[in-house]
Amino acid sequence: MRYEEWADEAGLLFLPDNEGKERQLATCLVGNANLVWWVEADTWEDAKRAQHEHHGWEPYVPFD
Repeated sequence: MRYEEWADEAGLLFLPDNEGKERQLATCLVGNANLVWWVEADTWEDAKRAQHEHHGWEPYVPFD
C-alpha cells in the first residue's frame, strides 16, 4: 500500500492512500497542502519506520 505525507503551514499529515484520504486532508490540513513524500509499505508500522528514517528522526516505536 502507498502511504503519503502531506504538508501545509499547519504541519504534516501522514496517511494511507485510500478512499478516505480526501476527507482526512480536508479535515486536518488548511490552505494549500502539498504531497511532500510517499512510501510503499506492507503495514502501517513499516511505513512509519520508513518515514522516521527518511526524516532522520528517532527510530519508530509502535504503540502497544
